[in-house]
Amino acid sequence: FRGCISTDGSVWFTANDGQIYGYQQNVDNFRNIKVLTPEQVSSGLRLYCITPIDEHIFLVSLSDNSVLSVNINSGNVKELFDGHEDGKDAIVLDILAHDADEYWIATDNGLYIHNRNTGGNTRYAHNYSDSFSLAGTNLRKLFKDDQNRIWIGTYFNGLSYFVSSTTEFYRNTPEDPEHSLKGLTVRSMCTDNAGNIWAATEDGFLNRIS
Repeated sequence: FRGCISTDGSVWFTANDGQIYGYQQNVDNFRNIKVLTPEQVSSGLRLYCITPIDEHIFLVSLSDNSVLSVNINSGNVKELFDGHEDGKDAIVLDILAHDADEYWIATDNGLYIHNRNTGGNTRYAHNYSDSFSLAGTNLRKLFKDDQNRIWIGTYFNGLSYFVSSTTEFYRNTPEDPEHSLKGLTVRSMCTDNAGNIWAATEDGFLNRIS
């Protein structure tokens, strides 16, 4: 199971039966939306990550490394990303709606940004000759903070963050030990009421970014 909080404050999660469920607090019950057919579920296909675009549309990743948009009002399901489309077999590990028209997909083969208007996917990866490229190509976590920055956790390459006013990625790596993470594999991130960002790593415990 993976869960999220929608833009209207409701809680939604994926389930192994190929459906997504939303808790309806006013009636103390769950609403279910079918995403996969019974045949797809029987074949072993599973839902994975879920994140909201707005209160009606969610992004859902699948075990076959595709990403769908699911409209909970109309029931419409549309494929946005196929992890095999460029022949690189990218494994989808996290998804994030940057805004209504741009969706970010973290994979073990880099970052893919889906443009809703064009339907295209642009890939970003680590480039040894570019200090403003991603810190690593094998990604694990996407997180958007209150300042509209997007943080990108990698597997054994530290942390990158993206500021919307630029087209560059900035790195938080061990080259700056005083201000860098104490771990290199970032699994989860969140913020607190004081504006601090917390990053949980496999190899450096819990880190606070002020």
